[in-house]
Amino acid sequence: MILDVEQTRENLHRKDINTALIPCTRLQYDSYDWFGRCEAVLAEKDEINPEVVLIGDSITHFWGGKPNFGVHTYHPSYDETFAGMRVMNIGYGWDRTQNMLYRITKGKQLEGINPKIVVINAGTNNTSTTEEARENTAEEIAEGVAEVTSSEVIAQFRQRFPSIHVVLMAIFPREHEPTHQRRILIENTNKILKEYAAKHSALTYVDLWDKMLTPEGKLPQEICGDYCHPTEEGYKIWGAALRPILLELLKYV
Repeated sequence: MILDVEQTRENLHRKDINTALIPCTRLQYDSYDWFGRCEAVLAEKDEINPEVVLIGDSITHFWGGKPNFGVHTYHPSYDETFAGMRVMNIGYGWDRTQNMLYRITKGKQLEGINPKIVVINAGTNNTSTTEEARENTAEEIAEGVAEVTSSEVIAQFRQRFPSIHVVLMAIFPREHEPTHQRRILIENTNKILKEYAAKHSALTYVDLWDKMLTPEGKLPQEICGDYCHPTEEGYKIWGAALRPILLELLKYV
């Protein structure tokens, strides 16, 4: 359940509520204009008329596609993955579940469009404590991600188009070593998300950990250069897993 709590630094550091459920505008300053990207989405979404919508953070944002406002990098695997599909990428660098909830509800980024598939890659930034917001627990992050997948807007889509499908990505592994605290937090979150996905037939859960990690559980720089954001090789792994799922789903939705 989305929390109707004012967006203040005090509230976003409270431990008596799940802060991952508080819809918020930009929390972190980054090298792009968060609000400008919001304006670009609203200006371009009808023209794009997407059948696939990508919702996420910088991992999604930096892959490529439209709107290209605020995109820092371009990866050829984006075009290879989505060839022949109308796709809107509304990934935003540094977004937490709080920001995604704001954008798809109060921000109206999905209003007036009728996607057949929504791909969600959310939660990695909730593993950080900053001046603006605290780190969330695995249970809190999973609840925040689940809220993104079942928000009022997506529920309204389902009322109009019962066949709409959500593809939920397991949060990608981070940090080089498997014993790193953040890696353990993400792993525990994914366990909850996998159980959640198993209870929903209109939701496909995709886990890339075995394809991204070495047999020893280490995350190579060749896959994620900064142990967070995929390189082109990392995006190829995502694309190779995602494209056949999308093509199969588009036959039936």
